Amino acid sequence: MDRAHDSDVFRADQGDMDSEASSRRHQRPAFEFIPGPAPELLTVAYSGFWDEKIWEQYIAALQNRSESWNGRSPVRRVLLDMRLSVIQGKDLMERFRTLLGSYSGQVEHYGVLLPRSPLLVIQIRRIMDGFPARYFENQEEAALWLAS
Repeated sequence: MDRAHDSDVFRADQGDMDSEASSRRHQRPAFEFIPGPAPELLTVAYSGFWDEKIWEQYIAALQNRSESWNGRSPVRRVLLDMRLSVIQGKDLMERFRTLLGSYSGQVEHYGVLLPRSPLLVIQIRRIMDGFPARYFENQEEAALWLAS
């Protein structure tokens, strides 16, 4: 089976949350790689609050994807689905920004499906500053952009 075209999911233990929030969080993966209709298209969906363990799992999953393509991924356009994410710590957001920079020679365009939280939108726009990004408020518009 070609791992590069499989959906990679990590279900994180979200820790000490109230039982209702914890139950909702366990139903959603912390991140998921969703292949697009062509090998150069990818959606990455994010969810919940991330701690060090989730970050390490995310980096490991990215490395596994890279290895499955022998370090030469065809992905050129990435949609970052942030709708189920929450406000993250400053350190984590800086790590995301650095990670985005490491893909600058490969990824030509980012789309960002924005969450409802105005504060998280500000946080996202800050880390995306300087990268080729387009922002979307609905999934249909973002899906059309990804496939275009």
